[in-house]
Amino acid sequence: MYQILFPLRQWMRNKALSERSLAIETGQSRLSIRALFSSQTNFNIKSLLKVATYFDQNIAIISYSNSDVDSTTTAVSYRILRDGFNSWKIHLMNMVDEYRASLDIRIFLLPPAKESDERILALMASVVDQLCFESKVATPHWAQKTYFLQQPWFLSETESLKAFAILESPIAFKKNNIFVLDNFLMRA
Repeated sequence: MYQILFPLRQWMRNKALSERSLAIETGQSRLSIRALFSSQTNFNIKSLLKVATYFDQNIAIISYSNSDVDSTTTAVSYRILRDGFNSWKIHLMNMVDEYRASLDIRIFLLPPAKESDERILALMASVVDQLCFESKVATPHWAQKTYFLQQPWFLSETESLKAFAILESPIAFKKNNIFVLDNFLMRA
């Protein structure tokens, strides 16, 4: 199983390119470009490389089983990019659930997409660091870094809970200026 995880539409918007103009610029057919958009199985790896090179991006090809695709930090970050900032709640918590069910550290080995909002990078690093601490496993190098946010981020968004969040937040979150309630990583 594979999935193409890169923000092609965003890159095209940044350069004001249409599918047709991208196809011309990269020497690809429009069908090849569309195959990359829809993650069809008939895309050509050379087409993928040409498009990535055009946007001055590197690509990594990583193979996963069907069950692993949705739960990695990299995949989750691209889903958040695709679905919008506020989608982090569902995507991130699905990753947490998958990790707790499997305790498979491979879910966290690769960092989130560099294009991610700084809050998402900080939050994902905090979550991964906290889960690794709870599981008594080594935190991946990328999540050990500090992603300190200039403005504090209270995830509860309820004014009356901010004081509790300041007191209850684990150090993995506080070090990045993120404040959560002690039950943040718990699900029913």
